[in-house]
Amino acid sequence: MIGFAVALQSGVFAVTRFSLAGAKPAIERALLEAAKSKFRDQKLPPENTPKSTLKDIAI
Repeated sequence: MIGFAVALQSGVFAVTRFSLAGAKPAIERALLEAAKSKFRDQKLPPENTPKSTLKDIAI
């Protein structure tokens, strides 16, 4: 369980709690899907797609 306490303008605190049940399998799945997405073929934009005319601005 993880909880957050936030001070409100009235001077009281609001408390929210979240269960961490299932967090480990969810994180493992997210990492697996991210690793798999690196190996998928990336599609290039069609030849007739306009190129961006935006340029970096040096300050």
